[in-house]
Amino acid sequence: MVDRYGVGHDLYCSRGSTVLRNRFDLTEAKILEQAEHDLSEVAAEAIYFPPPLDDRRYLQAFHYKLFADLYDWADELRTVDIFEDQTHFRVTHRIEPMANKLFKVLADANCPSGAGTGAIDCGECGAVWRSERDSSVS
Repeated sequence: MVDRYGVGHDLYCSRGSTVLRNRFDLTEAKILEQAEHDLSEVAAEAIYFPPPLDDRRYLQAFHYKLFADLYDWADELRTVDIFEDQTHFRVTHRIEPMANKLFKVLADANCPSGAGTGAIDCGECGAVWRSERDSSVS
């Protein structure tokens, strides 16, 4: 069975399902989506991470704080290449190198990070990420 991300059996989904494995054994996508929203919203209110958001491990710790109540793999790098519809997500062997490259761009450009504005606000980072999009799918 091809899952929602087109990889056959996705290790992150329950077997025979397109719904992500989760700590509550939720099997309906809409219910899981609502649970993710509600739990991450509560978690976000309790998170304090002083700036700067300066490396991948820091970002993974942030992801863990947001999603660990729901997903046991919340702070791990993805191990399955995925796509949804016509969108290819960063292939697994390029996630870590691209994250390192983005954090270097942030540091070199003195882009704001942490402190509420977030690294995503830095236009150069998006350009770096997009520059590899097509070549990283192979």
